[in-house]
Amino acid sequence: MNIDFDRARTWAETRIAETELRADPHWHGWVGDVFPPDFFAAIRAALPDDDAYHPLSADWDPAGDYAARRGLVIDDAAIGGLDAPRAAFWRGLRERTLGPAFGETLLRIAHGPVAARMRAEQRPLGGWRTSLLLVRDRGGPGVLPHTSDPPNVLTLLFYLPPDAGNSGQGTAIYAPRDPSMRCWGGRHHDRGGFDHVWTAPFLPNSLFWFVKDDMSFHGVEPAPHGETVRDILLFYIKRTD
Repeated sequence: MNIDFDRARTWAETRIAETELRADPHWHGWVGDVFPPDFFAAIRAALPDDDAYHPLSADWDPAGDYAARRGLVIDDAAIGGLDAPRAAFWRGLRERTLGPAFGETLLRIAHGPVAARMRAEQRPLGGWRTSLLLVRDRGGPGVLPHTSDPPNVLTLLFYLPPDAGNSGQGTAIYAPRDPSMRCWGGRHHDRGGFDHVWTAPFLPNSLFWFVKDDMSFHGVEPAPHGETVRDILLFYIKRTD
């Protein structure tokens, strides 16, 4: 298959720019048909086998609710461990579709909310880098409200399910019941202190994204029927200074 990575980047940038970024309860957006259909099919076909993923609990589990999550950072080492067709796909995606040029476009689209976050931190953005992580979540208990890691500036979750069967298991956003509550990241919080505002539909070829700040509380609601499988590709813009 001849995969057009550049067309996929332009398509995604256009779809994201055309879709409203909402301010309530914190800056977030949801985008449907985020990639060309054939490119989404190529992502699904290139997903690694289960044994390529590693537990996230050791480094990503401050509250003990990542036990059922496994991930694979898409870096040189991970790509080198894949078979040739999959390695070629993920290398192309990382370098030409979801790379620094894509990050620059996102920072332009979200300039206002990102600038507001920097003012709240009282320091400029400065240096930044991009990062890609594949997650395969088999848990039913969900993920508690949190705001994301402090270095993150933008977080994008590309949803990769094969169908709409688990559409209610997308990212949930929360508003703290204490209006003065803020958190710059790291800690996961008890659900009792939050109102569940909305859940992004977990649909094929869709995207949930948000600006990380001290109010960007999000998580995953418990699965109503126990264990579900959620394949997600996460793209981060992380500050480096």
